[in-house]
Amino acid sequence: AGGGGAGAVRGEWGSEAERELAALWGEALGVAEVGPDDNFFDLGGDSLSATRLVAIINDALQVDLRVNVAFEYPTVAQMAKLTEELRAERAAQEH
Repeated sequence: AGGGGAGAVRGEWGSEAERELAALWGEALGVAEVGPDDNFFDLGGDSLSATRLVAIINDALQVDLRVNVAFEYPTVAQMAKLTEELRAERAAQEH
């Protein structure tokens, strides 16, 4: 496992959003590998790293998540579904 930068992704992926988020989670948590069903808190996440994660996701994906999202959607797959819905809503509003 390497140093800084985005984490590696592993596991069975349901969407590209899951892959994107897994890499961002790896970056925020300093974890080498993140899978779609990994739980944020099982990977060592806490309220401070949740704040960092949400800032990274909001910047990278141009969404407006709140910190509580890490508690309400604690797996990559759950959070990916949420971000996909938010991005679709934003795209619909722009058209």
